[in-house]
Formats: sequence, structure tokens, C-alpha cells
Amino acid sequence: MPRRFPFIYALPLLPLAFTLGATAAEPTVAQKLVREPETRLAVQPHQGVPTPFLNGKPVNMMLYSTTGLTERQIKHLPGIRDAGIHYYALALNFYEFLGENGTANLLPLDDSLKTMLEQDPDAYIMIRMYLAPPAWWLAKHPDQRIRFTKNGQDGGESAASKIWVADTIAMLQRYIKHVEASPYGKRVIGYHLAWGVTGEWHYPGFDLLPDAGPAMTARFQQWLTTAHGPQAEFAQAQVPGEAARNRTRDGGIFRDPADPADRRVADYYRCQQETIRDALLAYCKAAKAACNGQKLIGVFYGYYFHMGYQDTQLAEGGHLCFDDVLASPDVDFLSGPYSYQHESRKVGGDGCLRTLTESVKLHGKLFFTEADEPTYLGCSQGVNIAARGTDTPAGSIAAMRRNFSNAMVHGTDLWWFDIGPKDAQGGLAGGWWDVPDLQAELRQLKTIGTDTVNHNRASVAQVAVVCNPETYYYIACFYSGKDKLTHPLLHQTVRAMFHAGAPFDLVMAADLDRLDYQRYKAFVFLDAFYLTPGQRQTITSKVKANGHSVLWVYAPGYVSDTGLSVDAMSELTGMTMKKLAGAQTACIQPMGDVFFPAPWRKVQSIGLDGVTVAPAFAVTDPEAQKLGTIIGTQECGFAIRKFPAWTSLYTFAPPVSPEFFRAFYQTAGVHIYDDANDVLYADASYLAITGETGGKRTLRLRAPATVKDLFSGATMATNAREFSFEFAPKTTRLFLLTPAK
Repeated sequence: MPRRFPFIYALPLLPLAFTLGATAAEPTVAQKLVREPETRLAVQPHQGVPTPFLNGKPVNMMLYSTTGLTERQIKHLPGIRDAGIHYYALALNFYEFLGENGTANLLPLDDSLKTMLEQDPDAYIMIRMYLAPPAWWLAKHPDQRIRFTKNGQDGGESAASKIWVADTIAMLQRYIKHVEASPYGKRVIGYHLAWGVTGEWHYPGFDLLPDAGPAMTARFQQWLTTAHGPQAEFAQAQVPGEAARNRTRDGGIFRDPADPADRRVADYYRCQQETIRDALLAYCKAAKAACNGQKLIGVFYGYYFHMGYQDTQLAEGGHLCFDDVLASPDVDFLSGPYSYQHESRKVGGDGCLRTLTESVKLHGKLFFTEADEPTYLGCSQGVNIAARGTDTPAGSIAAMRRNFSNAMVHGTDLWWFDIGPKDAQGGLAGGWWDVPDLQAELRQLKTIGTDTVNHNRASVAQVAVVCNPETYYYIACFYSGKDKLTHPLLHQTVRAMFHAGAPFDLVMAADLDRLDYQRYKAFVFLDAFYLTPGQRQTITSKVKANGHSVLWVYAPGYVSDTGLSVDAMSELTGMTMKKLAGAQTACIQPMGDVFFPAPWRKVQSIGLDGVTVAPAFAVTDPEAQKLGTIIGTQECGFAIRKFPAWTSLYTFAPPVSPEFFRAFYQTAGVHIYDDANDVLYADASYLAITGETGGKRTLRLRAPATVKDLFSGATMATNAREFSFEFAPKTTRLFLLTPAK
């Protein structure tokens, strides 16, 4: 496609300030940088996790992220610098430098980088760029806009716009080449490409059910032809509207791939997701080429948990092409905030990361966890900090420690996103850590983080939780009201696992062939309702073997490319099953007789009170042991069957209690560190707990170790298999484990 913007520079590529106007005694920032070697970034395996390497050395890359670089934000930088943080994420849009007449003035970009380096001469900068075009571009290309099927109105640029993609690639390359050619480029460590809702690659206006605009309609017609071969009807195919998206053939939560109407909706969602993927990967490839592969390129992507506050909206606005993005050599890192659910954000909460962290690591990518929790200084965005418990210095520090420990133990990096309290102009000016006590805490966390490159951070989880993003192509639209299951399934179940006392790895089904099966004792198939033939084969040959215990939830393998099948569920679980008539309550009453296995006797109930789901399934296998019935029926909704090489456990209802998972772990032989319902994180060298209740705690280790409390500096135990201590409520403790010699 011909370039639509000539990109004629109104100013020289390198401003005169780079070479003139300073004496030998007082060199400018740019003149100092001219003498520095080029900065080179790479991601390499180190101490069991993907690690950023800066000029050949592994580093812990804790960043401070600003909302801008006006005087309102600049005043906070000295405190961050003095806390020892020298990596920064800086939002610098690029379309704002582009004039409608095609000229581009990038001098303000140079000025911003210069200002940052004046505040911190040791700074390294990650540039975040929002790729949405300016208003004049949209006015010039009205046929390239989104159209919402919910209300028929138009929005911003469509992800399917070839013109937008081509224009953005051209501007992106010019922008990055300019930075890289300037002295300031020697302190730029990467480029963070942002688009969509809040820059997080959610389709714009996804709750209004996009995109029936001309660009996406043409794209969908082409997609159908590519996927299914030429058919006359595809030339007139339209993007499904709300009624079609709400429909399912049998009235339950699943779209049936064998039903043409259901299939067309699933096809559209695949098309929409792949269209976003294609634009994202095209931009990352262009950015990687523009910096000659020497800087980190990344995006907000990989969100899985807490997509929607009350309903699951993964197909509409989530990131379902996760495996393709992870497979790209042009993507070095993904990023995203941790869960915004109250139970995750409150002091003592689980702090659930929203991505499938082990899959990210299996592909050798970095993940930057965004910590944007308000402190006791207040919040300009209306967050009730008193309800979360961060309205005191102690509460703020506990949350900071939780967020840091969570990111570190799960093998991710972290940035502190400083939205800030209200100020005279309303807010969004930063300042959440602009007091000595919180800056001292940042300094301590930075010191601990720097040392992590010297310790093994490999996962030691014996539990793998398998999720499948492709499932959500086949789940009815959230507006239909049919799906009341998957939101609590994803969120409450994982929350219970955080409190169950053992670490777990979150992986996607597409990575089943990448796992180290010798490490795992238990598998949880959380939402693997859709599985490919290859994934089913891997499960049969590798999961259902070696003494593994496997927990199947609700409808494992029910959906395939050819339709819906209870027989496929039976084959996968190893237990004969049947589909029940109508909807059933997603709750199980465990059996209480003397034959009930001992670890399960503490499990009082399983599932979700008041939530009904269709279709419903029950175990009919005479060789399976009946452990519980679906409430209101005599049908078996909870059963176990032991095979010579593995054990199968099925539950119709989502297990949402820590007691359930501890019982499962005990039957599987999983090591349990803590049985007090605390939130627990653990890897090969670090162990952390946080929680709301206090009291005496005893933590059991996998092997003898010397235990050091990293926040107090105290040695808790020497060459011990367990250690005890008094745990204060609503605090976080982080321990370094040094193996006994």
C-alpha cells in the first residue's frame, strides 16, 4: 500500500542542541551520551526465569511509570531516583507529533527524554506509545471506523483498517529510528506499543459488541473464505449482531460448532481476535526492525482473569490469541495490571496476576506486572482506599510488599504506575509514593529485587492449572444471561487455590507439550471445555500417566470443531457421563458417610449457591466412587475413579474453597506449605505469605533450608524443614530459602 503520510520533518532529525550551545566544562546531557556505547537489550533464561539482560548483564528491571512529564509529574522523580529506581516507563504518544499536512515535529520527543535524564542521569527509559490516530485522521477516513452492533453508532479506527495499519507502521518506524539515531536513544531500553481500551489491546467499545463497520465486514468475508474455502454466501456475510451472539442452539451456555448459526458467531469472534493479533504483531515487527533488534518490544496482552466485573467478556474484549503472540520473535514482553477485584486488591488479598504466568515463561518472554494500587495519600480515581485497607501507612506498605512479592515469586518484573492522589487540577499527576516512609519501602524492595538475579527463581509448583482461551469462542455472549458460570469459575476458583497452601502454575492448553511432566503431581483442567485433537492426545499420553491426579471441572472436552459431545467428556475423564435435562444448580452436596475418603471430610460444600447452569452433567460410571450429588437431585456431580497409572476426579460445580484444593492436593501427594488459608507464593528460593488474620504460623518446607525474613533481616531458622512465627494480620512476609549444605 502506498504511504499516505509523506513524513516530511519540519525540524532536523538531530536538533542543534545535540552538538552546540555548551562549554567543555558543562556538557549537555546529549553530549555526555555521545560518549556512551550503544545500549543493547535482550531476554535470556537466567536462574530459572526469562530475564532482561542490559549490555550483557542480567538485571532486575523494576520500573517507575509516570502518567506524563509535565511539572506536576516531574516533581516526583527525585524521590523515585533517590529510592534507587532508575528504570522508567514514560508515555510519549507519537501521532501528536504528526501534522495533518504530513509534517512531523519530533523535537518535543527529544525534549521529554532530555528532561527525564536531567532528573536522573542514570535513567533508562521504556517509551510507551499509544497508537490511536488523531481526530483529523478519523475524519479523513470515515469508512475505516468501528461500528457497534449494540447501538449502530461509529467509534474510532477499526482494527481491520489496512490504511490505519499501514500509516501507523510508517509513523512507528520513523519515530523509533529518530529516537535510536539520537544520543538519547542510548538510554531507551524498549518500546511499549499500546492500542485499544486504555491502551491494553481490548477492542474499543467491546461492551457495545463491535465491529460491523465496512473495514471489519470486508475482513470477515475474507476470513470466512480463507477458513472454509470459497462459498458464494461469504461475499454477502455480515458481522453477527447482538441477537445472534446471544443465541445458542440448545439454549445453554455453549455455541455448537455443528450448528451453522452458532458456528458463524464463533467464526466472527475468531476473526476479530485474529485481526487484533495481526495488527499487534505487525507493529511489533516494525518496531523490532526499526531498532535493529537491540531494544525490548512489548504490549499489554495476555489478560485472562477478571475480564469483566460481573460477566466473562473474553471473546468480546480479551486476548484469545495468546499463543500466537507468545510465539512471535518480535515480542519480548507482555504486561498488565493485576486483578481489580476487591478480594484481590484488599490488604491480605490474593493479588491475582491476570495472565497465565507459566505459559509466558515457557515461551521465554518477560511479563511486567503493573502495580497501580493507591496508597494512604489518596486516589484521584475514586477508589475506596479505606475498604481496601491501604488508607494507613502500614496498609500501604503491606500492599506494596504483597504486590512486589507476588510478581517476583511468579517470575515477572514489575512497574509502579503512579496515578496519584487528587491535586489542584484533579489528579493523574502522580505522587502516591511522595513521602519518606513509602520511598524508604521502595528502596528496600528495589534492594531485594536487585539481588534476585543471584538466586534460583524457577517454579517448584507440583500443580498445573490448565486453561484454554479458545473455549470462549463457544460461550454465549454475556448479554444473553446464559453464562453465570465462567466468571466465578475463573475468579473464585483461582482465588481458592491461592489460599490452599501450595503454589500452582497457570498454563494454556496450547502449551501442554511444553510442560515438564516429571515435576507435576496434580493437574486442574479449569475451563478446558474446548480441546483440539492434538491436545486430547497429549492429555491421554502425558497427563493421564505417571501417577498424576487430574481434576476436571464442569465440561472438559465437551466442545470440539465437529460439535458437542458427552461421549468425548467420558473418554477424556475416564468416567461414563450423561447430560441432564434442563439447568441445574452449580452446587454439590458431598457425601458424609463412613466411606467418604478422609481428606475430603472437611469439605462441607462445593460450588456456587443460587447459580444455575445448562447443560448439566452427571457421572454414571459404576466403577467410579460417588463423592457428592448435585443439589436438588440424586445425580452424581462429584466422583473419583482410580486407574493403574492415574487418578481421575470430576466435579460438575466449580470448587471455590481452599479446603477442597487442600484435600485434592493431599490425595495427590502435593507438598502443602501452609494450612491456615493464607495467600501463599513460593518458588525455588523465595516463600511469601499474606493474609487478613493473624496468629501463630508454621510453614513446612520442601527440603531443609536456612530461612531469612527479607523485610526484617532476621534469620528465622537454620537447616530446618519447618519454622514457626507470629503472623500479624493484614501484613506480608517474604522469606529467602537457602538450601542446607
